[in-house]
Amino acid sequence: MPAWVRVGRSLKGWGGYVAFLLLFGVTFLVVADMRVSTFEVAAGVAMLAAIPFYFGTRDKSRQVSATERFFATAWLWLRRLLCCGMGLALSLGALFDAFVPGAMPPAGNRWIILAGGLVFGAALIAFGIIGESSLRGWRANVEAHRAHRRRYGWWF
Repeated sequence: MPAWVRVGRSLKGWGGYVAFLLLFGVTFLVVADMRVSTFEVAAGVAMLAAIPFYFGTRDKSRQVSATERFFATAWLWLRRLLCCGMGLALSLGALFDAFVPGAMPPAGNRWIILAGGLVFGAALIAFGIIGESSLRGWRANVEAHRAHRRRYGWWF
C-alpha cells in the first residue's frame, strides 16, 4: 500500500478523533465551567484515546520498533488494570447490592441489578484481558490478541 494512502487513511481517522475532542472540549468549556485540573484530566483521557489511532497507522508488514513495542505493552497493561479493576468492582458492587440487606433502596429490583452488573463486569474483564479488534465477535478478538502476542513477543 502506498504511503500516501496510509497517510490519507490515518488523517481520516484522526479527523474524526479531532472533531470528537473539539466537541468534547467546547462542551466542557461552555457547560461545565472547566477548571485547569478538569482540563488536565480531559487531556489525559484524550491522549489515552489516541493510542488506538496510533496503532492504526502502523504498518503491520514492517519490523516492530522499540517505541511501538513499548506503547503496545503499556497500553496492554493499562487496559488490563483499568478494565479488569472496573469489571471486578462492578461485579462485586452488584453482588453487594443484591445480597447485603439494606444496601439497595426498597423499590429497586435487586436481580436486574445483579444480572446487569455481573454481565457488564464480565464484559469489562474480557475486554481487559483480550481486548477488542476492529472486527466484531469473540473469535475475532481472540485471534487479534494472538496476532498481537506474536507481533510484540508477549508471553502473557
